[in-house]
Amino acid sequence: MAYQILVIEDEDVIRETIVELLAADQFAPIATDNGEEGIDIAIREQPHLIICDIVMADLSGYQVLEQLRKQAETRFIPFIFLTAKASHQAYREGMELGADDYLVKPFTQDELLRAVKTQLRKKSLLQTQVHSYHEEIKKLKKTNHQLQQRKQIQEEMLKTLVEDLRGNFSKLTLAIYLLKTETAEDKRNQYLEVLEEELKWKSQLLDKASNLHHVINSENMNFLQRYKFFEAIDQDQEDGSNGIINPKP
Repeated sequence: MAYQILVIEDEDVIRETIVELLAADQFAPIATDNGEEGIDIAIREQPHLIICDIVMADLSGYQVLEQLRKQAETRFIPFIFLTAKASHQAYREGMELGADDYLVKPFTQDELLRAVKTQLRKKSLLQTQVHSYHEEIKKLKKTNHQLQQRKQIQEEMLKTLVEDLRGNFSKLTLAIYLLKTETAEDKRNQYLEVLEEELKWKSQLLDKASNLHHVINSENMNFLQRYKFFEAIDQDQEDGSNGIINPKP
């Protein structure tokens, strides 16, 4: 697709010459002889680049540029001024408004095309950089989301483990009481076995709690969520605690 270039110039000969030179180099020029229409065309067509004369009958090139820089659709379109005077004051005023380059009349075909292609290359490079930044931001957002999920899962697992530890202390207390009050040797041995199993289970829970940062990482987080890992933990804890209420006969 040919680059579309808007030419805003009120002198017919200069405007037509620029259009011919651009078209001969495979660009797609559109032209107008006044600033008001140029602003409308720029907002409507959003060309790849704008070439605009500074001194015109209706609006000056400065006014055109100022208006276009206020519009979101045209704010970043490269803008080249055409001027018959190359004073430092004119140059500084244009740059302060956001002009990208100047062409001093009269200019050659080579100067025109070089200025246009330079600004188009800069625009392309900027677009590539912006795209790269957007992709990097997406990656950072995804990483941040994963870290938030990881933190949430760790907190849920720790809460589950702490609640299980806290709940089973009452069962340990009951087992100790039964052990103290039981006189039959075989029953006492059963309660001792239950106590040993409970203490072993508590030790395993503490190991799990201390290793949460190894258990939950970006590689297995989705797996744990998909297969309802927390429900499995709850069921496992319930199965491992039943012996305190129903010791082996």
